[in-house]
Amino acid sequence: MLVDLTSIDERGKDFSFFLDSSWWHKVAPEEPFIDIESEIEVSVSIYKAGSHFVVDGKMEGVLLLSCDRCLERFSHPISSPFKLYLEEITDIKDIEEAELSEGDLDIHYIQGKELELNNLLREQIFLSIPFKNLCTEQCKGLCPVCGENLNIRDCGCTRPTGHPAFQKLAALKGKLRSL
Repeated sequence: MLVDLTSIDERGKDFSFFLDSSWWHKVAPEEPFIDIESEIEVSVSIYKAGSHFVVDGKMEGVLLLSCDRCLERFSHPISSPFKLYLEEITDIKDIEEAELSEGDLDIHYIQGKELELNNLLREQIFLSIPFKNLCTEQCKGLCPVCGENLNIRDCGCTRPTGHPAFQKLAALKGKLRSL
């Protein structure tokens, strides 16, 4: 969704719309472990503040994520307010060669007078996802031997204890004790 920034002044413009799974597959085709389960409601206000623009918005909906331990799909509700500052640059080389301060991390640099809102919304969805995606805190994951989902049933495989890197040292220690 392109927004013409030349038509936005200090009073700003408000946008409200919904994002669905087909939108997600267009803007993030490389993300098979993330999907939109129920439409994400987006409300965005864009207004001019001095020499830059402010994007103030909120997203609410439900994502469909894959558990990092067992790979099962699960629902993850999001309610994500965001505020972004946009600053126009004339030459991308200016920003590539500049050293950023902590305050610069809140600024999104744009070229031209149009804002591609899809990229900003995609980024906000990624930021609303937890660092570790777990279906439950008690998720047991997959058996490292046979791959069975241990949340559904115990496979009965014997799993080595301890870290695999130390198994050879443990065997060596056993040999030394027998000497």
